[in-house]
Amino acid sequence: MKFNIHYLSLLLIYSLPISLMSGPAIPDISITLVGILFLIYAFKNSDFYWLRIDWIKAGIIFWISLILISFFSINKSSSFIDSLIFIRYIILSAAVYYWLITDDKRLKVLLLILFSTIIFVLLDCAIQFFRYDPLIGFGADIFGYLPTDYGRLTGPFNDQVPGSHLSKFFFISLFLFLYFYKNYKYTKIIISLYYLSTGIIIFLSGERMAIATFLLGSLIFIFLFKDYRKLFLFLIITLFISIL
Repeated sequence: MKFNIHYLSLLLIYSLPISLMSGPAIPDISITLVGILFLIYAFKNSDFYWLRIDWIKAGIIFWISLILISFFSINKSSSFIDSLIFIRYIILSAAVYYWLITDDKRLKVLLLILFSTIIFVLLDCAIQFFRYDPLIGFGADIFGYLPTDYGRLTGPFNDQVPGSHLSKFFFISLFLFLYFYKNYKYTKIIISLYYLSTGIIIFLSGERMAIATFLLGSLIFIFLFKDYRKLFLFLIITLFISIL
C-alpha cells in the first residue's frame, strides 16, 4: 500500500509538466489525487511532522485568513469555495517537499521533464512561426493544428497561452542549470540560448502580461544570482535589440 501510494504520487508529479499542456482539467485532478494520497499516507503512518514546518504553518494561516475574508466578499459562496479548495495547494507543496521530491536525484528528474516540455513548446511555436502565411497567419504546429486567431501563436495548446506558460515555468526550469550543471563549461551558453529563444517566442505570442512576467522574472534573477548578474543584463539587452 505504502509503495503503491508513494510511487503513484511521484508519477503524477513527474507527469504534471506534461499534463499542464493539455489544459486545466488533468493537472487539477493530479494535484487533488496527490493531496489525497499524501493525507492517506500521513493518517496511516501517523506522520504529521510536516505540519511543524514553518512555511507550511504560514500557508495554513494564510488559508484560514482567506476563508475569513470570504465572509465579507460580495459573492460569499463563490469566494468561500475558492478559499476552501486553496488548501490543496498547501497540501501539494507539503507532499512534494516532505514526501516525494526528497533528494537531488528526484528534483533533477522533475526539472529535466519540465525543461523538456518547455523546449517542446518552443519548437512547436517556432514551427508555427516559420509556417507563416499572409493569408491565414501563423501556420500549423507539429500536430497540424492551426491558431484560432490571425497573427497569434498557440503552440500545443488549445488557446493562445504559450507565452503565459513559458513565462510561468521558464525560471523554475532554469534551476536545472543553476543547481545541477553550474560547473559545466557550456552552462552559460546553454542558458543564453535558452533565455533568448524563450524571450523571443513569448514576444511573438503577443501576450503582454507574459512579456511583463518574463521581464520581471529576469530582474529578480539579476538581484538573486550575483554570479549570473552580468550575463542576465547582457541577455536582457540582447533580447531588446533582437525584438526591435
